[in-house]
Amino acid sequence: MPQLSYMKVLNGAGRYSDPLSPILQIINTFLSRNLNVDFTRISVIIAIFKFAPAAIAAVSKLGLQAYGWIQRFFMVSVTVPAHDELYMQVLDWLSAYILKWRASRSLTARTRFLKGGDVGFEEYATFRGRTKVDTQYLPSLESVWFLYERRPFAVKLSPETPTAYERHRGLPKATEGRNEKIILTITSLGRSSEPIKRFLDMCRSSSRKQQETTITIRAIKCIRYFSWGWDVKAQKTARGMDSIHLDDAVKANLVSDIEHYLDPKTRRYYNSRHIPYRRGFLLHGPPGTGKTSLSLALAGEFGLDLYILDLSTVPSDDVLDSLFCDLPSPCLVLLEDIDVIGLKSRSDTEEQSSKKEKSSSVKCTLSGLLNVLDGVASGEGRILIVTSNMPDSIDEALLRPGRIDRKIYLGYVSKCVVERMFRRMFGGEYSEQNVVEGGESKKREHENMAAMALKFSREIPEETFTPAQIQEYLLQYQESPAEAVDQIASWVAKEVHKLEKKAQSQGINSVPKKGEQPRSYRN
Repeated sequence: MPQLSYMKVLNGAGRYSDPLSPILQIINTFLSRNLNVDFTRISVIIAIFKFAPAAIAAVSKLGLQAYGWIQRFFMVSVTVPAHDELYMQVLDWLSAYILKWRASRSLTARTRFLKGGDVGFEEYATFRGRTKVDTQYLPSLESVWFLYERRPFAVKLSPETPTAYERHRGLPKATEGRNEKIILTITSLGRSSEPIKRFLDMCRSSSRKQQETTITIRAIKCIRYFSWGWDVKAQKTARGMDSIHLDDAVKANLVSDIEHYLDPKTRRYYNSRHIPYRRGFLLHGPPGTGKTSLSLALAGEFGLDLYILDLSTVPSDDVLDSLFCDLPSPCLVLLEDIDVIGLKSRSDTEEQSSKKEKSSSVKCTLSGLLNVLDGVASGEGRILIVTSNMPDSIDEALLRPGRIDRKIYLGYVSKCVVERMFRRMFGGEYSEQNVVEGGESKKREHENMAAMALKFSREIPEETFTPAQIQEYLLQYQESPAEAVDQIASWVAKEVHKLEKKAQSQGINSVPKKGEQPRSYRN
């Protein structure tokens, strides 16, 4: 009888028709009697969990499709590559004005090595020579949303998809591991890109406002595989022309020349008469006379970016041509030490050409350089400054008018220049306003400083030392100008003896006299 009732129970549960049904029925009976749990509900829950991932994936796919549809018809985006200067300008603005005041949970931390212009004088003193670093927080690969002009914006960093050629050949060692493969995308609601353009203009103007007292120095860089361009190398504080120790007449004439060249009327004059709008200068003289410093000061004086052209890093004439095509107008291009870079001269013999090929790492040729300077397709609006210690060794084709318009000699210092150097090094606090406000004691100190500067300059022989030599000597006595005056006579005697000894070893009878430009500079 109990066996019959058990079979009725099994038959009543028509759900369990497979061979495991008796076992499942026993488990169900046990759970319901002892634990008051319905096994059928557990089965339903298990089935729901089984199909939940598929349902979530389907909903997620529908959501992505809906977002893509919204992004396609109701959103606009602009992409900025990592090698463009706008990339860091946008990230710097986000770091300063958005991420700094937001408790974001997904950020990218980056160590930034601070340079002289990034640190104030008081903060600089606290480091006491240690490496100065700062942690900068940037957006992660997730989107960062914010409001600008009452409109929602999103900034996202994402890996750039490599081209088929790059996937086949791989990345060069010059760009391996760098952030050139990251792109920045700015997205906003709407169908017009104007709001994003205004946002980018604001980021650029904000960056330039912070750099009003600095100049941007750019150099050649491998941006992508077989792709070269100009990249920001440094930001330096603009130095005034008064810090350049050069004859006043020469300095004023040079500044006036460039100022006239940059005048819009001059450009219209050139264009109306079909004259190539370009300007070139050769700064030549002994090492240490301030050729590079003068170039930096001119860039700061006229608010121009300085583009340093290092021919040893240019792989070919084609790359050199594309680099000059990318130059903005106006700008200042600096080509340093043209006499020692190893360009083949047209007057070189086969033996000299072969020797230069073995000793020089320069891949581009003199003809390639001449073509970019004043060729048919060369750009306009740039100011070229070429420096040289040995101008006699430069090929005449490079120095002809149209490529080099003016040659300026930067020679040894005169007594007048030395006196101004002494005043600048030690008399910065004795300006006219400070003297008036300081009263009689300050006036006496100022007169004493002027007397020491005059006495110091009288000990320096004319046309013998470079500004770098005088400045190096004065830096040894930063806190004691009187001691600098007392020790200058012995220093001059020692240095003159070195010069005479060096001149004798080179077969030169004497040191060049005032105003004389030696064929081979001795320093």
